[in-house]
Amino acid sequence: MLPRRTVVGAADPEIVEAMSLSASEYWRSLAMAGQEQMRLVRAEFHRRLPQERGLRTTARQWFLIEMITGSEIMAARPLFQSAMGVPAMSDLNSQTAYWDAAATTKTFTHPLHMPWLDDVDEHAAILDYGCGYGRTMQALEQQGFTDLAGVDTAPGMISRAHALHPTMRFAVLDAPPTLAHPDASIDVVILFAVLTCIPGNDAQRRLVGELSRVLKPGGTLYLSDLLLQDDERNRARYARFAERYGTYGVFETGDGAVCRHHPSDWFTSLLADFEIADTRRITVATMNGHESKGIQILARRGPLC
Repeated sequence: MLPRRTVVGAADPEIVEAMSLSASEYWRSLAMAGQEQMRLVRAEFHRRLPQERGLRTTARQWFLIEMITGSEIMAARPLFQSAMGVPAMSDLNSQTAYWDAAATTKTFTHPLHMPWLDDVDEHAAILDYGCGYGRTMQALEQQGFTDLAGVDTAPGMISRAHALHPTMRFAVLDAPPTLAHPDASIDVVILFAVLTCIPGNDAQRRLVGELSRVLKPGGTLYLSDLLLQDDERNRARYARFAERYGTYGVFETGDGAVCRHHPSDWFTSLLADFEIADTRRITVATMNGHESKGIQILARRGPLC
């Protein structure tokens, strides 16, 4: 155990400078380290602290007082993540803290291909799962659809949605992916850029199963998501994080999210209980402004067994 000690003066002006991207990546990796790694982490912290010029004072003070003195590391880890401005990724398949923090800053751009909805009645019950701030619901309303509802795991996103679209129906999911809707009660489910935010295979399957439950026989699932990219930047981060998360295509973004890009055949497997009516490839800007390849799938719910 390392003794309590002060490494640099608390008033050191270089220490209180804004965190640089390279520093944030390093400290994020420390925040997510397992308990068995922490002795090495503490030694490395002492070695590197004088070299870092982007470490926030709050994080530095917490690390020195709590971590180095050997307090309950795993219990206190969320405090360190909070001090660093990094969401606590205790549940990678919802990441509510990240999406709450991002609610006012992100712009979503997956396009709504209206010809796919030409045969949908204007009074059909449409559910936007992962509605964010209501962008897609607004587009549907402008096309004349009247029975619209949106749900999201992030209260911050729903607050923004209410502020932007006060007459629309939005709700926070308390226990995702469980929905309050009865069986076979929805005509169309919109699922735009949601699976990319759910890294786990099982969590994705649970979500699709829940959407199948609430869809009427013959109901429509309109999915839009991101494919594996073939550029050097993405290939490098897929490889970097494959061992940590166990799936090639799962990666950490520079601002603290854990996301996933998919091979196209994964969607075929995921939607095995649906009839695929149509697919289309798209190019879309991600929430962080990178042009990426995506896929849209129009699927039909089979008859009830």
